[in-house]
Amino acid sequence: MYAGCVEVLRDLGASDTDGPGAGPSDAPADDPPWALPWILASLVLQRADHPPLLPDPRYFPPPSEERDPAARFAELVHHFARLVTSALRDELCWAPARVPPPRAHISPLASVTCRRVQDYVRSRRASLALILQALDPRARTVVRTGGSDAAPEETAAPAPASRTVLTPGAAHWWTALELVVGDASLTLFVVVQEVGCPTTGVLAVTADAWLTTPEGARDALDMSGAESVTVMPSDCVDDRWPQIRELVDEAVSRAMNVLTRV
Repeated sequence: MYAGCVEVLRDLGASDTDGPGAGPSDAPADDPPWALPWILASLVLQRADHPPLLPDPRYFPPPSEERDPAARFAELVHHFARLVTSALRDELCWAPARVPPPRAHISPLASVTCRRVQDYVRSRRASLALILQALDPRARTVVRTGGSDAAPEETAAPAPASRTVLTPGAAHWWTALELVVGDASLTLFVVVQEVGCPTTGVLAVTADAWLTTPEGARDALDMSGAESVTVMPSDCVDDRWPQIRELVDEAVSRAMNVLTRV
């Protein structure tokens, strides 16, 4: 629906500019207004009992440059699939006013996912340390872990912000990568968390980072919820690992870009 509406608007825009005395449009010819296609696509999803899609300024549809139509359509399908997944996950995250405490045990799927994330973040530490030490010989990189149901490895270990937990009070486990260069420090969290209350068996893998400088502290990633990864109870870790690894790599890349520009 979205792709078809975009094509119609593009054709109408081209015909309008072909008439006598027609001047150039304020918008590029290959970039028609996206609001109407978006509304129609959202209505079609609602008719299929899916939640409506809210536009995310951090995660717009892929640009409509001249390219193979099949490749363009495949990108749109992938884009909307991630948005629908994020919207459904948000529906599961609704919680009652009184939130029960998190469960005392971790599910096998969450345990394996956490271990894979921890191992991968640790594998990135050495290469990041080399880059930062080229900027500051005293630079430090440390990996810590913790969770809502276990004491952290060190009492001074940081904890992710409450905004990182999608369902208030849900069980969650995190891996923190601390990067320190000069007077600036950045802590990147990769969080594996249960979604829904009561527990649904669905997991979400999210990333968040906080940059601290003498001027203050601020968000260092600004990642969209659609960029997070959802792990279904029927999945195994290998099914979602390429997406989880891509999420971690993107988060590390953004974090390093922010830290090295301070």
